[in-house]
Amino acid sequence: ADVVLEQQYDGVDVDFEQTAYFQSGTAESWLCTLTNCLREKLGWSKIISHAPQAPYMGASYGSSAHYPNGGYLKVHQLCGSKIDFYNVQFYNQGSTTYDSFQTLFNTANGWSASTAIYQIINGQNNNGGLSIPADKLVVGKFIRQGVDGSAGWMSASTAKTVFQTAISNSNPSWNTGFMTWQIYGDALTNYAWSNEVASAWGNSPVSAPVSPPSSPASSPVTRPTPNPTPSPTRGATGSGVYIDVTLFYNSDWWLTCYLENTNGISITTLKIKASNYNSYLSTNVGWVDSNHGPIYGFSVSPDMRAPFSIKMISSSGQEISSSNILEVRAAGASGTMTQRMGGSSFTESDDGSDTVAWTVWFAIIFCALLLIGCGIGFICYRKKKANKQVAFDHGHKNHDEIEIGDGATNTQI
Repeated sequence: ADVVLEQQYDGVDVDFEQTAYFQSGTAESWLCTLTNCLREKLGWSKIISHAPQAPYMGASYGSSAHYPNGGYLKVHQLCGSKIDFYNVQFYNQGSTTYDSFQTLFNTANGWSASTAIYQIINGQNNNGGLSIPADKLVVGKFIRQGVDGSAGWMSASTAKTVFQTAISNSNPSWNTGFMTWQIYGDALTNYAWSNEVASAWGNSPVSAPVSPPSSPASSPVTRPTPNPTPSPTRGATGSGVYIDVTLFYNSDWWLTCYLENTNGISITTLKIKASNYNSYLSTNVGWVDSNHGPIYGFSVSPDMRAPFSIKMISSSGQEISSSNILEVRAAGASGTMTQRMGGSSFTESDDGSDTVAWTVWFAIIFCALLLIGCGIGFICYRKKKANKQVAFDHGHKNHDEIEIGDGATNTQI
């Protein structure tokens, strides 16, 4: 709340995606404690929104339920009057796709089958009639297919058609709006996705965000981060650089990273492997952040556990890997690669087995052949020298001539 007031922000969006706490039944009361505190400090002139994943909006009660205390339906019952609206993330939910009017508004498909918009509005979720009104349900969608998210993508034209259909319906009525993940990808195409979708409401084109105040009242509060993995000593010997990896964003289903100390080296591919997985996930640059540069996004799952191993490939084709350098799964966690990018390459294969880069193997084999050649040459030289005949003159008329051969000595007088 202090940061919002000091930086003159419009408000706070609470993005709580720690599924384990909903499963244990402790998230609901904590979220309302947070919301009540924010509203008390910010008053009613600031916006307070929440951005739950869609399955949190339709859990059933009971010991076998996904979220036994009701998830966000319970949050709304307890403190929804303090929340302006919900930016519901209708994406990244596997078999529950939310990718058509039927599955987004009428009846959700897949594993979370009670979480479509009309089901939430009507309380069709076995939660004792708990529901959330239409004017608080904002539909969240990601913009770039295969980059900003996994399941649930809609093209701009499809999303526009779906929203036009929903707006034309009167029972139930919904025309609240949409939110996007994320603005970087939208900006790269001059907000083409948002402009087309917004036209479903007959709105004017989306413009670039208003720039923040040039001189804020005070510096932003720095978010505390876990202690990073100790970095290798950056000595003057050897070639290349040690690259730092930092987790930029973390949720159950989405994780992003950025790199530092690259010394201008372009990293085209980044790979990550959880400690309880045998293979790597791979991604390319998703977008460019104004503060951190290229951002790499991964579609992950809640059960992927730290520590994480990292592999990266440069534009020149060099590949390096380091094991267990990100010790925790949390935004702000960081670690340093234990190999230099630009130096020799020792990599771990995607299936977890260790392999040495072909250039290293070539050097090893070349040195071995060179040593063998030198050994053979030395033996031939000694053998040739041993067969040489040497004559000795003792100052007499007679000479002793000694022929040194293969271990035998012949004397002729």
